[in-house]
Amino acid sequence: MKIKTIRFNKKAEFTTEQEKMIKNMIITVALFAAGVIIGAGIMGKGSSNVFLSDFKSVFTIFINKRTDLKFYEIFFNSFIINFVFIAAVFCAGLSCIGLPVVISAPVIKGIGYGMLSGYLLTEYSMNGVGYYLLTILPSGVMFMAILLLASSSAWILSKELLAIIFEKKQPDSTAVITYIKRYAVYFAGTVLTSAVETVFIKAFAYLFTF
Repeated sequence: MKIKTIRFNKKAEFTTEQEKMIKNMIITVALFAAGVIIGAGIMGKGSSNVFLSDFKSVFTIFINKRTDLKFYEIFFNSFIINFVFIAAVFCAGLSCIGLPVVISAPVIKGIGYGMLSGYLLTEYSMNGVGYYLLTILPSGVMFMAILLLASSSAWILSKELLAIIFEKKQPDSTAVITYIKRYAVYFAGTVLTSAVETVFIKAFAYLFTF
């Protein structure tokens, strides 16, 4: 009796563009993770009472407003915030000196998520964790995936433009077109993310009081 087996003779091969994307994704994920750690550390037990008090006031106003808003208002506010990040990274990618903006975007977003999660856990324990898991995390994971991909794409194009300026690489007429097509997908994903966030807020926010 013969048993057929599947053999993988060839290793997975990636194009140069894919290799660049993977390397940049690893770096941007690390930057985001660092931002989350920094943000959570800021909101840790070592934070001053004045800072926590001010943050609590802002948080309470934010939560109450977000819960009371209509569906389209929540969606619009969410989309504007997400759109600003994607648009900033998009513009940075079209500049040979846009790398600092590209690097900063995941870090800033990570600090924001870290501060919010650290505050909810420190101040509200399981109630805060539940709110974070049900109303913030689902859309947050989606948007961060989009932002990290967008940052990686912008990083590649910005470096290529810099290389062209220093005459280390020949111009590629299709690079910008490909870049714009990718960002069309990223912007569409941003709309979907904002819609998901709105649905989860309307579905679960009323279960929590702060």
